[in-house]
Amino acid sequence: MEPGRLSGRNALFLSELSVKENLRVIYELRQLRNPALIDRIIDQLKLTRYQHEKAKVLSLGNRQRLGLAKALMHQLSFYSSMNPSMAWTRKASWR
Repeated sequence: MEPGRLSGRNALFLSELSVKENLRVIYELRQLRNPALIDRIIDQLKLTRYQHEKAKVLSLGNRQRLGLAKALMHQLSFYSSMNPSMAWTRKASWR
C-alpha cells in the first residue's frame, strides 16, 4: 500500500467509539477551537446518519470516510494555524 492511502481494514480509529466521538477525540487532541467543525465534516462526508454508530459496525466505505474525516480535521487545523483569517466554507469543501 502506498503512503497516504486510506484502507478500511488498516484505518486507525477507536472502534468502540461512535463516528462523532472519534472526531471529538481528534478535535480535542488537535486543540481545535471551532465547535461546528465536527458537524460540518460529518455533513460534508455524508456520515450524518452514522454519527452515533460505533466505528466497528460501519461498512468498509464508511470506515474509509471516517478515516478521511480525521485526516481532513488535521489538514484544516494546519491551514487554520497558517492563516487564522481563512474560513472554511461549503465553497471550499472537497467535492
